[in-house]
This record gives sequence, C-alpha cells and structure tokens, in this order.
Amino acid sequence: LVSSYFCKAVVSTQSTGGTCWGSYAVINLSCRPEFKAGVSCHPSHSKMFPAIDNKEEETLRRVTCKQLFLSAGNDHENCLPGGLAEKVLRDKVTIEVFPEMAHGWVTRADMSDAKVERDVNKAITMMLQFFNDNLC
Repeated sequence: LVSSYFCKAVVSTQSTGGTCWGSYAVINLSCRPEFKAGVSCHPSHSKMFPAIDNKEEETLRRVTCKQLFLSAGNDHENCLPGGLAEKVLRDKVTIEVFPEMAHGWVTRADMSDAKVERDVNKAITMMLQFFNDNLC
C-alpha cells in the first residue's frame, strides 16, 4: 500500500526502518530495488523467519541495499557481529551492538536511566545519519 502510493507520487528512492519484529519487513522490503537503506533497531527477524517461511539466509542474499542493525546485547546471534547477517550481507551491513541494553530499549526505554538515555540518543543519531548518508 505505502509502496504503491510512493510509486504514484513519483518517489523513486525509499528507505525503511523497524524495531523488533519490524526488522522482518525491513529485510523483505530491502530486497526491492527502489529501497536504498534499511535500519533495524533490536532486530527480531531471525526469530520471525522460522515461524513464517524459514528462509532467512535466502532472503538476506536478496537484500540490495545497505543495512544498519542497532542490536541489544541480548539480541539473536544472527544479528550480532559474526552472525548470519554479517556473513551474508558482508559490506552491506553495519552492526552496532549496545551491550548494556536489553532487547526493546529503543521503543520501551526508561529514559530516567542515564545509560538508556545515552544509548537511545546514540541509536537515533546513528539512524538519522545512516539515512542521510545513504539517501542524500
């Protein structure tokens, strides 16, 4: 629906971002040529693929654009350095691990915790910079 709207609006370059299971959509949309960047905060697509079609590696191989994974320290090993995403995507993925954060910290953050506030701000800054670098 959104993609068809953009096509009618003559938008030729798109990006996508998601949190948690939204990374499943990010990865799949990133296989389309009009997408130029994808960001996944505390990605959970590795847990989604077995429940949906079990084709994580195959789908990662079809990704055509740069990816940024902002992973919590306890996220799935496929979304951490040395994991499946890095092995398949190679130079198309940047993985930033926030070792002191637990899964979900970007959207469910207790901003009264100084460490959480620091890492949420860093993640948002990295996300904006990544989109700026890869779309502009």
